[in-house]
Order: sequence, then structure tokens, then C-alpha cells
Amino acid sequence: METTEKIIGFTLSKIVTEQFALISDSFEEEKEVKLKPELNFGIDTQTKRIMVNILFRFEQESKPFIIIKIACYFTVAPNDWEQFKSFNSTSVIVPQGFATHLAMLTIGTLRGVLHAKTENTAFNRFIIPTFNVTGLIHSDIIFNV
Repeated sequence: METTEKIIGFTLSKIVTEQFALISDSFEEEKEVKLKPELNFGIDTQTKRIMVNILFRFEQESKPFIIIKIACYFTVAPNDWEQFKSFNSTSVIVPQGFATHLAMLTIGTLRGVLHAKTENTAFNRFIIPTFNVTGLIHSDIIFNV
């Protein structure tokens, strides 16, 4: 049986670099590097926008040496936004698949911002690797309004 998801109309309307830091004193060449992501969502019901906020920390022994956090704002087509509303209009439900798609776009954007911010530095070799974003989003995203 084939399943199809409804196509949701949206545009990327804004990108904000909320935080960026290079902490060279915290980096040691021979130590293992760990990458810690944090993903959050927000909505603005007036503008029909979904905000995806992603923070990545490159760390060694729990000490960050690169911190980058961006937010991407996606404006949803008005008719599609209406489908996110619950029956009693007390919550907005962003489907898991759509939330994952927006998160993937945001992570790709973050990769570009990271490259631009570290270009011509020794830290330019650190990139966000590809990974399965579905592991970060386990269900629909529900906002009580």
C-alpha cells in the first residue's frame, strides 16, 4: 500500500545567526571531538511562521571550542496553516515529516553559515556531518495556543 503525504506550501522567510563563537584556547589537536546538537521549534500564529532553532557545539572533554546557533523562519501558506490547527483550535500540530524536512533545511543552512564564519581559519575543517535527522524528531510537534 502506498502512502502519500500532503504537500505543504512554505517559504524560507528569514535566517538569523543567533550565536557564534570560536574558543581556540579550548581546542587541543590530539583530543577527540564530539558534536552536540540541540533542536527546538517555535511558532508565530499571527504570521503563520514556524521557527526552527538549531545549536551545535563542537566539544573536547565537555569544553566547547565552536558554538553555532541559527534560526530559520518558514512562512506556511495560509490554507496549509489551517490544516495544522486542532479541531478545537487550542493547539497547532506540525506533522513529524514536515518538521523533519524543515529541520533538514535548517541544518543545511547552518552548514553554510559555519563554513562562512570559519573560512580562512584553522576551524574550517570542522563540518556538520550528514546524519539521520529523523532521530531528533520522534513525533508531531504540538504547540498549545
